[in-house]
Amino acid sequence: MTSPRPRPAQIERAKESVLTEAEASGCQPPSTADRLIVDSWLRSKSALGMPERITEVPVVAEEELDDSLLDMLHTPMSSFARSLEGSGVGLLLADTRGRILDRWAGTSYGLEHLDRVGTVRGAVLSEDVVGTNGVGTVIATRRLTQVVTNEHYSEFYSTAVCTGAPLFHPISGELLGAVTLSCDAKPQTELLQALIRTLTANLEQHMMTMEQPGTRQMLDEFLRLTRRGDVPVIGFGAQGLLVQNTSAGQFRPLDFQLIRQAAAEADSRGRASGVTSIGKVDLRIERFPGSGNVLVRVTPAAPQRTGATDVHQLRHAPPLVGKSNEWRDTLTRVSRARTTSRPLLIAGEPGSGKTSLALGWAYQASRRVPDTAVMDAGTIPLIGMRRWFERLEQHVEEGQRVVIRGVGSEQRTVDGLRSFIETAPQPSRITLTASVGEGREGQALALSLGAHLVIAPPLRDHPHDIAALWTRFAEQELPGAALSPSPEALRALQRYNWPGNLRELHTLVADVLSRRRSGTVSVEELPEGIRSPRTTGLIERAEEEAIRRALLEAGGNRVRAAEILGVSRATVYRKMKSYRLTM
Repeated sequence: MTSPRPRPAQIERAKESVLTEAEASGCQPPSTADRLIVDSWLRSKSALGMPERITEVPVVAEEELDDSLLDMLHTPMSSFARSLEGSGVGLLLADTRGRILDRWAGTSYGLEHLDRVGTVRGAVLSEDVVGTNGVGTVIATRRLTQVVTNEHYSEFYSTAVCTGAPLFHPISGELLGAVTLSCDAKPQTELLQALIRTLTANLEQHMMTMEQPGTRQMLDEFLRLTRRGDVPVIGFGAQGLLVQNTSAGQFRPLDFQLIRQAAAEADSRGRASGVTSIGKVDLRIERFPGSGNVLVRVTPAAPQRTGATDVHQLRHAPPLVGKSNEWRDTLTRVSRARTTSRPLLIAGEPGSGKTSLALGWAYQASRRVPDTAVMDAGTIPLIGMRRWFERLEQHVEEGQRVVIRGVGSEQRTVDGLRSFIETAPQPSRITLTASVGEGREGQALALSLGAHLVIAPPLRDHPHDIAALWTRFAEQELPGAALSPSPEALRALQRYNWPGNLRELHTLVADVLSRRRSGTVSVEELPEGIRSPRTTGLIERAEEEAIRRALLEAGGNRVRAAEILGVSRATVYRKMKSYRLTM
């Protein structure tokens, strides 16, 4: 039987003793587990100084992360995360340097917790960067560790409970990383230790299975294909799904069954096709004799040439939802802009419905209309500018209307688009979207492109459309769903600030539908941040809006936003946490 953990006041006194190097008589932690925490405090102090010097969690660039471990464990981690539904617990996978490779949560509550403590993909949680925590301390000690509230070295983790365990290679014993459960402080969190032991045992068993000769061969090929491109790659064993890369996360559980069945019926060349929730796909299958393992590479189905690209036709394009004055005025401005000879630029906050406005119907990535092509400017660094513009030119030559998403401030891209628009036969058939503010940046971009500018309103500016949007999103997630918010819940939804706009509302609806499929949603079923919105004064609202606009202008870069505002980066980080800004 384990000894009870010290109370927060006892922890604080012991921590103060360690940090001030004073005599700790009467304050020494009473158990071996607490001795581990004290040793971690000493290492943290040596590396970082006092806790108040830690003001933020650094995040490394995407290209610095090695996803080999994530690719191997994504399937069992995702499966385990589904068991956390409704618990408010988040799940983390980190490499040996304490860098977060991915995070999971059963519901939005768990993700909200991870957002509050700055734990995102690429966040660096090593002990010498943020002090004692349930990732870095696990890696430093190579032991299962639970860090409760103010046992954390940094103050911004003081309301969290993190329970982590090291992950070792089942054959070589090499340390591969850490898996951690993180949540807000709550009763019976000691049970998380048993849960994390079970998870690590299952993960190591999964790796052992992957080490079998036939499976090892499949895994090597899986890793090679995953590194070479960003298409979904899925590995099946005799018992079912074994491994998938992050690109395969777009598929639903039923899709995997359909893909496996289609793969079993592949022709002699290892080719097959099928229909999934994201549309028609082509499959390339490789079998590994003697093991029953199959590796499947999934690509969108080859387009059928009928004068237009027809990948997965949208038979009944859902119309745009919204009857508020703000939304109808925006639709009117878009319609008027289309009567001119210039292209149209729709700017606004992330998730505000810019692409849907550009298309004239509710945008879904898996659906296409025959005479419209949607291109993403964000893919230019992946495929190269020349190839990207060749695709754009092809769509225009085929007579398609083109929507270009995610036009940013990268000057080469803007210059290339301006040159293309100047020579396009019908510039009015080109619509662009950009996540910028309503001020100078959007106007400057529109002037540079020679485009007519329309601003997509944020959801907080047309809250009376939320009821209709809720119904639409519920129908998209589960056709025939009969789920609606109660009057009290609807009022709470309309009061909320919606920093993630329509995308955040859609995520909330999907989360509620994962727990129930019909009936009336009470206000108690909504996340705490929506049930109890902050009451802010005029100055606070102005400050929040200034930070939001600076972040938009800076493309989400906090350092640049701090320069725009003339404040420190730490201040921007603190205010973002205070106002729950996540961009």
